[in-house]
Amino acid sequence: MFAVRRQESIRILLIEEEILVRAALSQLVTSFGFEIVGEAGSAQQAATELSRIKPDVVLLSLNGSEHIDLKLARDVAAMCGRARLLILASTMNESFQSELAGVGANRIALKNEDPKKLEKAIREIGKLRRRIRTSR
Repeated sequence: MFAVRRQESIRILLIEEEILVRAALSQLVTSFGFEIVGEAGSAQQAATELSRIKPDVVLLSLNGSEHIDLKLARDVAAMCGRARLLILASTMNESFQSELAGVGANRIALKNEDPKKLEKAIREIGKLRRRIRTSR
């Protein structure tokens, strides 16, 4: 389906509530050469995963209403620690984008964009995380 490319190792925790969508996203992200180190279907599962792994990037796929998604993003951002938070959203207006940034999203990608944009977003924020980790 996708050619696997080996890139720099960026460790990702993938959060998506729908199992089939999570599996497809996992396959796509690993085809870019990144490492999925954990998967979660809820904020509670994400908390468990974040307590045992230290990802560079938390990839949060949003599915519900803006109000529910904003609460989920806020909850996940509070748990991320030093990991960078990348939001994958279905739609985006300026107000919602501003609110997501306000709760701690480092980057937002859209589900209806070219997958290469998601790859670029992961690479860019993953590099930021690695620079922070290696400078200490």
